[in-house]
Amino acid sequence: MIYDDTKGCIYVCLTNVTREMLDLHGKKTTDGKYDGRTVKDAAPETTGFVQDAFYNFQDEVTVLTGRGNHTTNGKSGVLKQAFKTWAQDLAPLITGSHLIKGDGGYKVKLRKAPSFNLQGLSLKDAIPQLHAAIAKAAQSGDTRLRLLLDPSHKGASEAEGHVLFARYTHFLVLGGYDFSFSMATVPGELRLIFDKAPAVAVGNGG
Repeated sequence: MIYDDTKGCIYVCLTNVTREMLDLHGKKTTDGKYDGRTVKDAAPETTGFVQDAFYNFQDEVTVLTGRGNHTTNGKSGVLKQAFKTWAQDLAPLITGSHLIKGDGGYKVKLRKAPSFNLQGLSLKDAIPQLHAAIAKAAQSGDTRLRLLLDPSHKGASEAEGHVLFARYTHFLVLGGYDFSFSMATVPGELRLIFDKAPAVAVGNGG
């Protein structure tokens, strides 16, 4: 779900596809060459892949660069070497990376999203605490937040998530907050992504 306060709309996405691996290596063609990516093409593709995984709340992904065995100068593959630079650029999103078995790619560990425990809180109490937790996460530089629900409710988590989402949206509208966010529900938690820290509109109170 995505709430857009500028248009007063709620957008609902019924499916979400996550990718755990990006293969930059390519395959050998009939003329003996490889159709893998160039560094110029692979750089934005790798960055986009890791960013998507980060905002899908994934823990890790794999990037296959190839070992460079098909190079003729005896040096390691250019994508394998270039990945080290890309990893530095991705530092705000990842905690580290290491070569996988066979040295043909990298396992990338993603930063975990901040979490806020909603277990045992009523909706009345949860709304202001949720608002404060979002502001705290934004101040730390992360625009994601995991909201932990009561695991004993099992299948009820999605329904609870939608109720909380509706109540929180109402809270934002009444308070005049300039704030857009999206929310996904999984068993036991809500996953929230917001565009910035909530800011009160001019002339309105919180």
